[in-house]
Amino acid sequence: MSTGIYLTDLTFIEEGNPDKLPGGQINFNKRRIFAGTITQILDYQKNEYNFTVVNGLRWHLTHLFLSWNEDGLYKQSLLVEPRQN
Repeated sequence: MSTGIYLTDLTFIEEGNPDKLPGGQINFNKRRIFAGTITQILDYQKNEYNFTVVNGLRWHLTHLFLSWNEDGLYKQSLLVEPRQN
């Protein structure tokens, strides 16, 4: 499952279920469902992913954009995708 699906699930669990039940008790069922989804996400962190390192790409991703400020990034975005009037 993708991260987006998990975030959607968590949003619907949070917004679609009350924190408290009609008698004022904590809605433990909501927390149980929420915890189950978080557990699924954490299970993915247990896996090791053996990706081949591409040094040029690694350098590019870790260094090139670090020196850019917000204005520089905005100008670059306009070069890549100009505004349409």
